[in-house]
Amino acid sequence: MINLKHAAILVASLVVLVFVFGVFFVDRTTPEASLDRYAVPESTAYDHAVAALIEFIVAGPGSTEGEMWRNATVGTEPVLFYDLYDRPYVYHFPIKSDGTDIGGIKVAARKVLGGSIMAYETTSLMPFYAALSEKIPDAIDIAEDRYPGSVVESSALCTASSVTGVLVTITTKEGVEKVLFIDPEKRSVVSERETKDDNMSVVDHFGNVLSEEEVATRIAAWERMDQYYSGILEFAERQRIDTRRPLSDEDFSRYADYFENTASLPVISMPPETPGSEKTGRDPELEEWQRNADWDTVVAFDAGTSDEEARAVIEKYFPDNVSIQLRTKPRFFWIYLNATEERFNAYKREMERYPGVHVYDDREADFLEIIENPKTRGDDILWAIDICPDSSEVDKRDVFDRFVEDGIPLNAMKIVEIQGCSLDKEEKEKAAVQLNGDERVLFVMKEFLFE
Repeated sequence: MINLKHAAILVASLVVLVFVFGVFFVDRTTPEASLDRYAVPESTAYDHAVAALIEFIVAGPGSTEGEMWRNATVGTEPVLFYDLYDRPYVYHFPIKSDGTDIGGIKVAARKVLGGSIMAYETTSLMPFYAALSEKIPDAIDIAEDRYPGSVVESSALCTASSVTGVLVTITTKEGVEKVLFIDPEKRSVVSERETKDDNMSVVDHFGNVLSEEEVATRIAAWERMDQYYSGILEFAERQRIDTRRPLSDEDFSRYADYFENTASLPVISMPPETPGSEKTGRDPELEEWQRNADWDTVVAFDAGTSDEEARAVIEKYFPDNVSIQLRTKPRFFWIYLNATEERFNAYKREMERYPGVHVYDDREADFLEIIENPKTRGDDILWAIDICPDSSEVDKRDVFDRFVEDGIPLNAMKIVEIQGCSLDKEEKEKAAVQLNGDERVLFVMKEFLFE
């Protein structure tokens, strides 16, 4: 059966299907209808999106995005995607400014993903989602062609690795229930499985079985974020701030003071590391996704580099006729230290003795790859890392300052993202490698785009 969560787009198609073919559809409008006890209600996800957007435009990277984002609000009609195992995965809420979609915010639809806010989008993907929703009937046709005489039980938009498509559940004429993941654009079946083989244990969006301890850890992380975002909205209630409307100058000032005096919460913007990765190195699905995903080039300079100097270096490696936009990342997006491998491992052990802190590099960052890390620069060996406190009581900036005071040679970087580049992947790869060889550049990163 088709999922009615996109009814506004599909009403005409549904009427034709029901009237002509006599097909009846299961309504999975909300993730609660999936019977997943870890599902996040849409209303809660919306609250998180609103609170996160306020933080994003007042105290985060959105504060540098200009007046359009300064007046942004969260739309109330999200698109819900499921994972390959027919469990709610992520809400895509539109971000609006003056009635126009300007971007989006992705909110986890299950608590066992380990966090809530998964990503911000500075361009709107709603037209793509609308077009994909209109192809759900095509996906159903593909499933029925593959299994003539089958009964369609449900359908939903689905995202997995490098493919965004439609998940169709059918019962064959032999009585076997199957789930087909279909790419309607290519009119192909990406994968299929029989539901009788489903593991009833708790699994993440990759299908990895989670231990009771891991489930508890991830739910605790989600609950910390829920508490943090509730605090942001409770502040709005006390100050009589209407969060459905753009923040006024007075509201903005109040929230600026609020965030200045409130411990920040590290946002988990990527899916959590999957169990078993210690043995395999990387998840095969993620590796495949990275090979196919588009990416933005991100360049790291010494912290004292000016905007003009950074632009001059970057433009040297791009054709004159290519227009690029540069955006500076938050100061502590990534940091680095200068040490031999032996000393680096010792520093890492020392830093991870700090309660709740994990030190990781790009091998553990699913949506980021550094072209050369560690990197030899003259007599120096540079290691790009991130320090990730797992508690809302711990501020990354405070941790950084404490480590420096303890003698650990950490350094902040000026990190510039190249957006809007029209080069193809091969040309971007060539420019990135050339940038990496420039003595004024610390690191060059690929930030994969989750679309």
